[in-house]
Amino acid sequence: MLLTFYAMLSFLQSIAWINFSSGCVVDLVKIFGFITRLPQALLSLTVLSWGNCLGDMSADVAMTKKGYGEMAVTATIAGPIFNILVG
Repeated sequence: MLLTFYAMLSFLQSIAWINFSSGCVVDLVKIFGFITRLPQALLSLTVLSWGNCLGDMSADVAMTKKGYGEMAVTATIAGPIFNILVG
């Protein structure tokens, strides 16, 4: 019973941290857009695309370190194309 309570509590805490972190990122994008006078939509899409590519990049680096360099290059090209065509 106590373990279930701690699991629920840690789940809610992780949601709170994600909410706090994303709020900080949004505020930083707003400040940067105000300083540079760039549209907020452009800056938001840039941050979104960086976040979307971080997982692919870490997987490609891991494949390259294991000796599968050709597979990593193929994944670098094929992943975004698949996202564009299917998504």
